[in-house]
Amino acid sequence: MGAVSMKSEKVLEPFGLQEFYVDGFGNFHLSNGILRYAAFTQQQAPGGRTQSIAVFRVIIPAVGARASIEAAAGALGNGATLHVLR
Repeated sequence: MGAVSMKSEKVLEPFGLQEFYVDGFGNFHLSNGILRYAAFTQQQAPGGRTQSIAVFRVIIPAVGARASIEAAAGALGNGATLHVLR
């Protein structure tokens, strides 16, 4: 896979987008160059446990995922630990 440069460009929002707070991402699956994963929130479950509830699923080309991870690491600075799937 070749590297893709991420541009900081204006993104038009012709309508209001819903924002989601998530606690994390999981259920990663890479197949045929497409990365799929779920964003989840954590909620209290019966018995004092915590359970992860999927909020939405992200489906993107693996090349786009690599560029997104690199851009996020740059924005978060040196304290961030993000890993690129190979």
